[in-house]
Amino acid sequence: MIANLRYKNENTMDELARLQKKNRSLQQQLNIIKFFTGLPHDSSFVLMVMYLSEIVRLILMKLILNIQHQDLTYRFSVSQTVVSDILTQGQSPRARKLCFLVQWPHRETVNRNLPDVFREIYKRCRIIIDRGIARMRIHVERAIGRIICCIKLLTYTMNLRMVPHSNNIMTICAALSNLHKKLVNKSPEL
Repeated sequence: MIANLRYKNENTMDELARLQKKNRSLQQQLNIIKFFTGLPHDSSFVLMVMYLSEIVRLILMKLILNIQHQDLTYRFSVSQTVVSDILTQGQSPRARKLCFLVQWPHRETVNRNLPDVFREIYKRCRIIIDRGIARMRIHVERAIGRIICCIKLLTYTMNLRMVPHSNNIMTICAALSNLHKKLVNKSPEL
């Protein structure tokens, strides 16, 4: 009986070690995916997996890391022409698929979630165009900073060939940003 329990214990310990190793491997893969694509680890990742093909990976790596075209040609074993074609023609369909993540909320929703510092001064605020508003600047800069610090392509001057695609680029970037946690928590009295 003791030998049987020892055997079961050894098997359980072996299974535990195997599962822990698998968990570490999965965590490492999630970290790699987050680094290259900017996608968070939470359940919204599952949503993106549906669209995560080689083309999407290439586009995300360009946006998130601003990897040079030549580097992408080596990583994906394609020519620079193919990389350019994917980046110019592949963004529009991806932006259309992700645009549901970028929504203009109803006025009531905006009012309910507007930080108190905005609500006090700008009672009818729906959008913020200028981030220079002194007391509110931190909220706006955090939102802009989330996109810019995560999307390396936006930290550089955009190549003139990419300008016609800037709406698609911003849609994809905003959709990725919206997959992350909220920046401002709702106050308890709301």
